[in-house]
Amino acid sequence: MLIKERGIYILPDNIDYRKLIKKVYELSAPLGMGHFCTIEGCLPEKTVDKIMAGASHDFDLSYKDNFDGEGAPKISMDYIHGRCCKFCTFKDYETGKYAINYDWRDHNKSDTKKLIKAIESGELNK
Repeated sequence: MLIKERGIYILPDNIDYRKLIKKVYELSAPLGMGHFCTIEGCLPEKTVDKIMAGASHDFDLSYKDNFDGEGAPKISMDYIHGRCCKFCTFKDYETGKYAINYDWRDHNKSDTKKLIKAIESGELNK
């Protein structure tokens, strides 16, 4: 659900975060020196495991932190195998659900629309 006035998209409860991570990687391009170390193809499961392990303490909605004024990141991806992912999910305290920023850093609107289309189509559901 897009909340335009706040520039966020609320993630559905049935999102599969492993699939979301893979889709973010798929939609992200190498940037700068990343061209020299990017991995072609799908994101390896081992990397997905590491990203999920790094986020595990944030799966508790009661965990609070000051992260962009919204709350604790659940998933946080910066540069992954040379690709500029620049993606995170965070708890929206108005709805109590996890969300993403509609303005996806270092990506164009087309990338954001593709990600949201994948979410809304059920492609990234559990």
